Amino acid sequence: MTTEEAVSRLFPAPVLEKIKQEDTAVDPRPDKEALAAFGSAEKCRAYLEELRWPEGVRCPRCDADKGISRVERRGQFDCNSCGYQFSVRVGTVLQDSQLPLWKWVLAVFTMAESEEGISANRLKQVLGVSYKTAWYLSHRIRSSMKNEAPNDVHAAVEDDRMVPDDRVHADTFGHLPSSRVAESEEAAHPNMVRTALQRSLSGSYYHLSAKHLPAYVDEVAYRHKNRDNAYLLRDMLLRLIGAESMSYTELVAGT
Repeated sequence: MTTEEAVSRLFPAPVLEKIKQEDTAVDPRPDKEALAAFGSAEKCRAYLEELRWPEGVRCPRCDADKGISRVERRGQFDCNSCGYQFSVRVGTVLQDSQLPLWKWVLAVFTMAESEEGISANRLKQVLGVSYKTAWYLSHRIRSSMKNEAPNDVHAAVEDDRMVPDDRVHADTFGHLPSSRVAESEEAAHPNMVRTALQRSLSGSYYHLSAKHLPAYVDEVAYRHKNRDNAYLLRDMLLRLIGAESMSYTELVAGT
């Protein structure tokens, strides 16, 4: 399914319309009653299961593909071969998360749809969660986009050639003025990813720590490469399912 087809199947139209609203006065948080009535939670879980096991559910522990029974009320499976109970979250970046799967899918869709990236503060508003939760969630989604940017782009960032001079702290990159963005575009950059990064720095991401900047660079590169991908939601979710778990302690260490 294309992204448009998938989200139409997973979420009610009013929820999607609110997310796309540019008016900041409009509360973007989805209507939980509408989601429940539409069955979004169950549909998102089923979609992730379909993506992870396109040829049928397999036990993550013993790899059995027969004798797998569903524990419907818990959204889990039971392996008759080894007795292991598991869900689509097991062994993925989703494993230790308490967030409903529909919030994960909606977060991925929101990040996929944004041309310049989405801040944790905006994601907080869209999902109706705390800033800490939104920040942690967005970084776990970015972890599935590792190694997307060319080495020369990472090198340019590390050399401080693509960040503004007006930094607040030595290890923090500040806001890139729009005039600097225009200059970078007029200079006919040999790598369009660099221009996309400049736009993201000026639009959505203001204060980035040196530790996490490479993750933002990879995200920008991934979005730029897939800007015409009609199946971007599917592809991002597939990468997410294949990404390893990341603890909050690990993420904030050294920042």
